[in-house]
Amino acid sequence: MNKKLKNFLLLFLILTVTLFSLSGCYNEQNIDHLAYVVALGFDVRRR
Repeated sequence: MNKKLKNFLLLFLILTVTLFSLSGCYNEQNIDHLAYVVALGFDVRRR
């Protein structure tokens, strides 16, 4: 393969990966709409 074809294929691969990785906003259920209990604690005052 010549150098131009290698450069074209590399650029095409980089653009394809970039476009697919940036198109992740297909769902409205993101981290702002989810709530999980990660810790539970009790505060006890002693007199």
